[in-house]
Amino acid sequence: HRRSAAILPAPSEWVLLSSSDDFFTALELLAPHSELARRWLKSFVEAPLLPAADRIFAAEAYSRIAPADPLAVEYLRWEIARGLTIWDEQAKQALSRIQSKNSK
Repeated sequence: HRRSAAILPAPSEWVLLSSSDDFFTALELLAPHSELARRWLKSFVEAPLLPAADRIFAAEAYSRIAPADPLAVEYLRWEIARGLTIWDEQAKQALSRIQSKNSK
């Protein structure tokens, strides 16, 4: 991860990343080296005004850096229970990947 983090754009250039997934992947790569990146990633899961798709990406990335924290699983279960069909499949897939990884 150190090598990957070294080639990431500077934070001021993150807005130029091609997708939200890229942004959250960048934060995930930085998280082992930065308490601020860990806090940011967690805060995006909890951000009520962020689009659901972005919160789902953030939740899955956060679960990889903090597998013991139930926040990601709780959020994804809430998103699925909310019943908005547009996000159900994405949230279910993310939850399945997290649970699969945690059961190993």
